[in-house]
Amino acid sequence: MDESTSAHNQPIWLKVPFIATVARHLCKELTLQNEYLRTENRILRSKIPGRVPLDDTDRRALIDSAVSMGRALMETVVNIVKPDTILAWQRRLNKEKWDYSDKRKRSPGRPRISVDVESLVCRLARENTWGYEKIQGELKKLEINVSDTTVANILRRNGRRKTKP
Repeated sequence: MDESTSAHNQPIWLKVPFIATVARHLCKELTLQNEYLRTENRILRSKIPGRVPLDDTDRRALIDSAVSMGRALMETVVNIVKPDTILAWQRRLNKEKWDYSDKRKRSPGRPRISVDVESLVCRLARENTWGYEKIQGELKKLEINVSDTTVANILRRNGRRKTKP
């Protein structure tokens, strides 16, 4: 009997599930593509003297791609830098991510009053004979919540007298 047919006179490839055949074909295609890209990279790498300049975006892209492969596969595939370098970049990025620098950038104490509110306080004091408590009450009507002490401090900073109503 011929090897390409089975006992029931059907070709063997009909018994193999279609999905397995497609997967085998795609795997072969991917293997050929990978071999070509490795060869291309090796040639290009030999043409570039010294280090390849990389910025943080490039490093992050390499980290994302390489770390998902695992260490063993990284040893055979990665050739632009050493796998240890990629892992060191990953450790550094993780360290920077969790250093709480966003909280350190803020200055201590209460946030400053906006320039718009401060100019409004000065304008109200200039156009009226109101004291700081009256100005604070008028600001409250405009849904601007500042304390009377803050209004008094703004007036003092800008050379206005602070008189009670």
